[in-house]
Amino acid sequence: MKILDFIEKAELTEKSECERAKLVCYFHYKETDSAVFSMALISDLFAQFGFNVPNRSRLKEKLTKGKDKAFINSKGKATTIEFIPAILQSIEKSYGLIIRRLNQIVKLLMSKSLAENASIWIN
Repeated sequence: MKILDFIEKAELTEKSECERAKLVCYFHYKETDSAVFSMALISDLFAQFGFNVPNRSRLKEKLTKGKDKAFINSKGKATTIEFIPAILQSIEKSYGLIIRRLNQIVKLLMSKSLAENASIWIN
């Protein structure tokens, strides 16, 4: 899936820093199947998405405590956090369809492109 498509469909530019963090982590989770994040990885994801890199300690505090809490500290690893299962399910419910549709479009376009390229070689 393309990052730009996800930014547009999820309206990331309109979201708060905490909401962006949750969604870029969700995007990464869907692409890699890894639900464990370091603050360095989250900062890197922000940069890949074209957003300003957040203050790591402030963001971690917001993501693991208070009203925006969406992550818990990973067991046995003080430097990583992972989604609270209920939060991940909520994000999946809200944004999972967007990712599935975008992946279907990419697959369709790729298969169409492959078919067109094959017909060029056959003819």
